[in-house]
Amino acid sequence: MNIDAAAAGAQTGYNLRSRFPSVSESDLGEIVRNYDRMSFVPSSSKTAVETLGIPQASEATAKRFERCLAATALVVRTHALIPCPAGFWLEALPSAAGSDAVERLPSIAGGIGTAFLVTPQHMVTAAHAIDEYWIGSSAFVFDLHAGCLRQPEDDLPLRYEVPAYNVAFGSTVSEHTTARRSDDIAIVTLKEPTSRLGVVIANLNRLVAHQEVAMIGCARMQPLTIVAQTEQGPAPFVHSFTEDIIRTNVDSFQGNSGSPLLDAQGHVLGVHVGITGDGRDNGSKSSPDGSGVAVASAVRVRVIGDRLAKIGAAILT
Repeated sequence: MNIDAAAAGAQTGYNLRSRFPSVSESDLGEIVRNYDRMSFVPSSSKTAVETLGIPQASEATAKRFERCLAATALVVRTHALIPCPAGFWLEALPSAAGSDAVERLPSIAGGIGTAFLVTPQHMVTAAHAIDEYWIGSSAFVFDLHAGCLRQPEDDLPLRYEVPAYNVAFGSTVSEHTTARRSDDIAIVTLKEPTSRLGVVIANLNRLVAHQEVAMIGCARMQPLTIVAQTEQGPAPFVHSFTEDIIRTNVDSFQGNSGSPLLDAQGHVLGVHVGITGDGRDNGSKSSPDGSGVAVASAVRVRVIGDRLAKIGAAILT
């Protein structure tokens, strides 16, 4: 199923990439030149994004994943939030353009990983991405997309701008352990409940090997990207699974830890925790389908539900 037909409608601002993103050498040269221009030429968010040629999700694709997009956030330390009239700025860190679409946008200073909302007051992320000792000074930035990129007046550096109502603040960690990969999850209680809807949970009884999956996260501490099937590449898929872990061939980068792993309908199957190598967690990087893509793992959402039950919370769908 093609979930991002070119004629599916207007673009949304959310980045889109397939399992095997690629950029030609000529494209890379243009990207580097555009970064040089962006460093000193004032431009609007729209112009900046169009100049970089970011592949963006169509309205049809964003609609499919809209609830999870709205419930997924970048985790940052509060010192990275710069108050501004519209809410907050986040410092942008332009880096050398790489070989895929993820590197076309500047990274975000103070970014730590990805998290998603499961109840109005509880976020789920990967435990290894956070520290329970500073969670009281953490923030969760929602609706962070390429359209948030700004170049302020007076030759100030590039920044991402987010309204205050899109930022929630952490209070405590209810569950936090990294004893085993299948335990690598953290449930963070927010200081105040949000008015947002949490993610929709998939029917885990229907999970099968080789089924199509997707992921939403802040790869390389950049705005949310949907990793799914595109016209340029195939969707990632389930390689194997156990009672606690799902193994897929979704490509993973720093910042993706804590991202929701989704089925094709945008329902959450688990929380992404990293690369598992050949399934024995020994650090080697094998490929289940000969593609050269390492196997990534996600803690199944059943484990998350059990942890929430321990603190008297429940996932609302």
